[in-house]
Amino acid sequence: MPFLMIVGLGWGDEGKGKIISALKDEFDIVARFQGGSNAGHTVYIENKKIVFRQIPSGLIHKDKTGILGPYELIDLELLIKEIEELENMDLKITERIYIDERCPLVLPYHKFIDELEEEKSGKIGTTKRGIGPAYSDFIARKSIRICDLKDERDLNERFRDSFEWNSVILGGKYGQVPPDRKIIVKNLKENFEKIKERVIDTIKFIHENEKNKRILIEGAQGTLLDVLLGTYPYTTSSFTIAGGASAALGIPPYKINRIIGVLKAYATRVGKGPFPTECKDEMSEFLREKGEEYGAVTSRPRRCGWLDLVVSKYACLINGPTEIALTKIDVLSGINEIKICVEYEIEGERIKFPPVSMSDWFKIKPVYKLFEGFEIKSEVKNYEDLPKNLKKIIEFIEEYLEIPIKIISIGKEKSQIIYR
Repeated sequence: MPFLMIVGLGWGDEGKGKIISALKDEFDIVARFQGGSNAGHTVYIENKKIVFRQIPSGLIHKDKTGILGPYELIDLELLIKEIEELENMDLKITERIYIDERCPLVLPYHKFIDELEEEKSGKIGTTKRGIGPAYSDFIARKSIRICDLKDERDLNERFRDSFEWNSVILGGKYGQVPPDRKIIVKNLKENFEKIKERVIDTIKFIHENEKNKRILIEGAQGTLLDVLLGTYPYTTSSFTIAGGASAALGIPPYKINRIIGVLKAYATRVGKGPFPTECKDEMSEFLREKGEEYGAVTSRPRRCGWLDLVVSKYACLINGPTEIALTKIDVLSGINEIKICVEYEIEGERIKFPPVSMSDWFKIKPVYKLFEGFEIKSEVKNYEDLPKNLKKIIEFIEEYLEIPIKIISIGKEKSQIIYR
């Protein structure tokens, strides 16, 4: 069977969790392919907020099976805590998840380094979950993977390399002593015992099930945070785009033949970095409060601004979505005049494609197209019944991006969705 993928077309926080929840009848297995405990997917069930961090949010449905893929960073202590929290909600998570044995681990010294670096420079605005240092270890081939916990000799050898490598960083750059190695190893062994029955080769599992099961690939964060094609260095540390999923889960690209790009009706960003359409006035506060724009993991307030179709078009070009889900359109209800960025101006030159260098990013002046506002009722069920001014906005976005908008979210609840 073909694979379905959900990918964010912005800087994350686009509403992917809700769209995944709404697609419950279209998949049997859901696979996370990157990121770690830094990414939170929020789902509302009967006004109850549920945040998934390392576990795929598609498991909100009790008949689904979840995969934590080999490129996802695992913080064992936090994973076990998350499982327990979801078990207490009667979601029966333990018996429904599989964790790839290749997954690299986030260790205490990764989080320590992340905190120290953020305190020292504060350049990126990370979540301090150890994601950057842990992925750095992975690229440097110093990671401890879950499979290493199966064998005492493998664990000791891999841990020695990783610990010594990170001790040099802690001591040489920050003048700090690393956490107690014996305690770290002890905790790793104890935590592994709690999840070892759920550890498998998920690549094998995917290909054994792809003929008879529908598999959804769940992306975390957004395209503009991709470590290679995002606003580097103000990015996450992994590949967040559709092509990254193919590599991370061992799925040939041609098999992912349906990609839903999730686009929020306005723009948000967490942490530092360029944000051409950011609002600096009371509109920022309005969007933040009405849209509840606070980090699902950190509770940090998100920066808010107008929809930027220049970066949205770029995200569509590199992901190739077959359709778009437009989210949080209800947040714009009641605003008299709505702005949408359609071009950039850099030193007098108009462009419709994002620059690469940070010096150019920070010179951008957004060029806006203005639209009359609208009022939307939460009980609307059909596209035809949406306000005329809203339909003009939707159809303009669709024409600009050259991709059909087939899903429109008009509220928190999974029932508040219009299909076209």
